[in-house]
Amino acid sequence: MNSPRERIIELAQTGVPPADIAARLGLRPDQVRGIICYARRSGIQIKRFSGGRPISADNPPAAKPAATIVVGDRILSALERRAEHEGLGASDLARRLLEEALVGTAGSS
Repeated sequence: MNSPRERIIELAQTGVPPADIAARLGLRPDQVRGIICYARRSGIQIKRFSGGRPISADNPPAAKPAATIVVGDRILSALERRAEHEGLGASDLARRLLEEALVGTAGSS
């Protein structure tokens, strides 16, 4: 009979999410994730999971949440005035200005 560790690895390799493995085996999800993590570091091939499912072409990883940048009142006020003038939200204008300044635009030379 397989040890609990071997059973966890076997189930994870077949695509069973850690939370489901934990429920099946009567373990805490963090215990299962720890064993899977240790197994990966040891060289055992286990696909990454996203939202409880293995990451694949049909289930890409979730997008990272947008970063937040804190600006002072003076800059925010200027952004809001210009954004209103251009018919944009302050966040949209800030994003566009940063993209232009840092990575350029497709139309610029």
